[in-house]
Amino acid sequence: MKVLFIAPPWSDVYGSYKSAAKTGNGYPPLGLCYLSAVLEKEGYITKIIDSEMENKTIHDVIKEVGRFRPEIIGITAATPIFYIVKNLAAELKKMFPSIPIFMGGPHCTVVLDRCLSECRDIDYCLYGECERSILDFMQFFKEKTKPRDVQGLIYRNDQEQIKVNRPPDLIDDLDSIPFPARDKLDLDRYKWSVPGKGLVKFTPIITSRGCPFKCIFCSAHTIFGKKVRNRSIARVLDEIQFLVEKDDIKHYAFIDDTLTLNHERVKELCRGIKERKLDITWEGWTRANTVNYDILKMMKNAGFVRISFGLESANARISEIAKKEIPLDAYVRAYPIAKKLGIETRASVMLGLPGETYETAMETLNFTRTLKGCDQAYINIATPYPATELYDMAKAERHGMRLLTDDFAEYRRYGGAVIEVNDLRREDLVKLQRKGFLMFYFTPARIWYNFKRAGLLAFIKNAVAFARSIIFSKEKY
Repeated sequence: MKVLFIAPPWSDVYGSYKSAAKTGNGYPPLGLCYLSAVLEKEGYITKIIDSEMENKTIHDVIKEVGRFRPEIIGITAATPIFYIVKNLAAELKKMFPSIPIFMGGPHCTVVLDRCLSECRDIDYCLYGECERSILDFMQFFKEKTKPRDVQGLIYRNDQEQIKVNRPPDLIDDLDSIPFPARDKLDLDRYKWSVPGKGLVKFTPIITSRGCPFKCIFCSAHTIFGKKVRNRSIARVLDEIQFLVEKDDIKHYAFIDDTLTLNHERVKELCRGIKERKLDITWEGWTRANTVNYDILKMMKNAGFVRISFGLESANARISEIAKKEIPLDAYVRAYPIAKKLGIETRASVMLGLPGETYETAMETLNFTRTLKGCDQAYINIATPYPATELYDMAKAERHGMRLLTDDFAEYRRYGGAVIEVNDLRREDLVKLQRKGFLMFYFTPARIWYNFKRAGLLAFIKNAVAFARSIIFSKEKY
């Protein structure tokens, strides 16, 4: 049985920031690779189309479907690209009306039945963690068993009523999941900027799932839960070694929610990289209050080159409302330590959180600009995605929040806003975002740093994209 997975194009959701977004390339669709591996292990034949990275239009995808002739099509969707998925599903149904289409990914997990009610061309949705439930779904599809027995399935019954089955059980033994089927992708397309090396082939990888923290803007727990479930470090190292030897992948982006949550596991990972003589570089996201000099030094000695911290706001009251639970001095300590060790540093900032005013936004931008040891910054506009506490606050107009639209096509963090808060209108937030980028990057030290790390040609390319996105763009409010 043939199963086709499609990752839709995503860069349009960046609006006027599309040029800058494209310079960073994109991540391989790891979730689809996991599902493909699970199905292939059971004898299914799978194919993955990454529309963005393969530069495929809807017409190109339709031609691929005609060539591959799948018996079922799965499409992944995040909230901002659901409108793209609807258009894609409509065109596929028009050309291949007999092929069932199912959808997975974060969006159907957070809105559940809305996906089917808003798109007649999607036949089924699978929500939650799907590596087990997809096998039950395929069994239902092949043998016409009862749909209500499939965990995580959303479907229409014979009376056209939309039914939502109970969520799938979380997988405790993550080592039981096969390595992602990255061989279904053209891995040479996925390049990432690495300090001192330029653009190199890379892949994302995980050591754990689940996040115990309570940030109001995040919905990751709806898929992977709040309990942290770990892969064994030996299994992670086996995956890296396999990819180094088979595909010559030398850079790894660890996408755990908090990479340094457990120092003993990080130490085991570092020792394993050195013992196996894995010539790799790696990076990850974490919380500033979970690092210290000793753990970062050990990571650096094992090839760690970049660390990203979620700062969000420098205002204590707003951080408290956002449930960040990280004191500001943790960032003041962490960035210089990483910088001293030669680790590139990034900060993620979020403007427009509950309680925000022009003064508090400028407090955050000024703090970020003067933060010692911080090399790069992402200035986001708070976006209240469904199934987050932030969404509930915006709907209830708490802490000065006002939700402007439920049109998910507008839900992007760059170049647009779907909220207003206190004295900040939509256009004010967009202007503050642009101002924040200019304040941060237009300093002699950061211009020189980014020139040195990128080289002349890449620096010019990045500067042109930056100018198009931030300096010369014209927003429509």
